[in-house]
Amino acid sequence: MTHPSVDLLAPSSPDLDHALRVDLAIGGIDAVLGSFTTIWTARMAGLCPFTPAAALVVVRPGPLEVLEEDRAWGRAWLVACGVVGVEPGAVYAASRAGWIDVAVGHPVSVPRLRIVRPHAR
Repeated sequence: MTHPSVDLLAPSSPDLDHALRVDLAIGGIDAVLGSFTTIWTARMAGLCPFTPAAALVVVRPGPLEVLEEDRAWGRAWLVACGVVGVEPGAVYAASRAGWIDVAVGHPVSVPRLRIVRPHAR
């Protein structure tokens, strides 16, 4: 059996609800920063003088604009960061065309690094 955080890279389905998004976000934070109980205990004991910060990148197909799904992930991210005790950083949505800061809404286009040629006949 694999660690649950490995599955965070799987494509999201439209039937994700808020609670599941929060659980997935907490799992991702745990995988990167360690158990949220460890972070919380260290902060309460004064062993961690700063509040760790984390950002979320949602990789999805589609247009380079803020979608409702991106906003839903942003709301879940705020809750997950509050539960774990980390400072919520920015939420970004990334697609093939570039990325966009969900809160600000200004897209950054990324030019393709390779030329896509049609198949030879």
